[in-house]
Amino acid sequence: MNVLYISSSVPGKGIHYNAAMLPVAMRSLGVNPLIVSAPGEADEGVRSHLLAYGLEVSDVRSLGLGGIKGLWASARELGSLLKSRQIDIIHPFGFGQALRCWLAWRMAYPDKKPRLVTTFMAVRKVLGTEWLTRVVASAFFNYIGSEVCAICTLEYRKMLIAGVRRDRLHVVPLYVDVQQFDQDMNMSSATSFDFDSRLRGRRVITYLAAFRKGKGHDHLLKAASIVVAEHPDALFVLAGDGPLRRRMQQLTDRLGLSGHVLFPGKVPRRQVPALLERTTIGVVPSLSETFCWAMIEPLLANRPVVTTDVGFALDLAQAGGLIMVPRGSPEKLAAGISWLLKDPALGREIASRGRTYVVENCDINTVAARYLDLYRTLL
Repeated sequence: MNVLYISSSVPGKGIHYNAAMLPVAMRSLGVNPLIVSAPGEADEGVRSHLLAYGLEVSDVRSLGLGGIKGLWASARELGSLLKSRQIDIIHPFGFGQALRCWLAWRMAYPDKKPRLVTTFMAVRKVLGTEWLTRVVASAFFNYIGSEVCAICTLEYRKMLIAGVRRDRLHVVPLYVDVQQFDQDMNMSSATSFDFDSRLRGRRVITYLAAFRKGKGHDHLLKAASIVVAEHPDALFVLAGDGPLRRRMQQLTDRLGLSGHVLFPGKVPRRQVPALLERTTIGVVPSLSETFCWAMIEPLLANRPVVTTDVGFALDLAQAGGLIMVPRGSPEKLAAGISWLLKDPALGREIASRGRTYVVENCDINTVAARYLDLYRTLL
């Protein structure tokens, strides 16, 4: 079975580690993956990692282009690739990539029905509103007969209401390499950070996210000002980079939190477990998320998580695997954090349930097996 994967739902970013995990896992199940990406690497070493498993990566330069021009250019390039290969199934991530793939298939095989499995990612308001975007995407998926995989229960409900056929809509979460994470966690004591001295004797609350609109850093800082008044040993670590980082540093100064907030920059992927090993509580103040690795990885590190009611949080909350609070409420966020700081035993219990849920449902091998079942249904 030959399956073509489009490696990124964001044109122009190149291939990244999370996108590379699925093809590697599918190869172990007997699938022959062909990975298509815009040139470049979002994470260093991804291509060498794929080549080490004997996988093939094809660069399609036009995947880095946006707009109608980029859409047609990439459809032509992908169509040429399809004509030169025997591809059984195409698996794009995101509505935009699914549209490119469908156009490419129609150019290559105008008389054959395409076989698509689409993992539906976060909705960008390309048509003005999230709702209209979902309705149009749903009508498109129904028209082309694509299997649609929503990555959390909340997304499943939204897409079902938007009109996707129930018999073609599935909940298949994104994935994490639990074995690799655990190996990195076991090596965390050998990892040192230049800010380690700032962490000693503090209870650390960590948020791993780019400083971008909607990530809720401002709400977290306002919550921090409430928390530190009750827990002076609390230290908030906001790891990441992005256009709003400077603004958040200025807000930190205005709130008088300079001794309670640390901005270490982006932490390399393989060092994230080491940072979480030094963490007391993971936090996600975001206003909009779907799967959210910042929610998942602290649980894998056996750290409790306080999150807003976004995306995959609903699935985990139903399993008792985290504390969920309303988005946009620094007071509720602060209350959740303070609750866990006062009751470490509760935090350990919540983290244990959360980790169990993630391991049972989100491990890359489990997710790959579910995708294989969908491929077999299409064939």
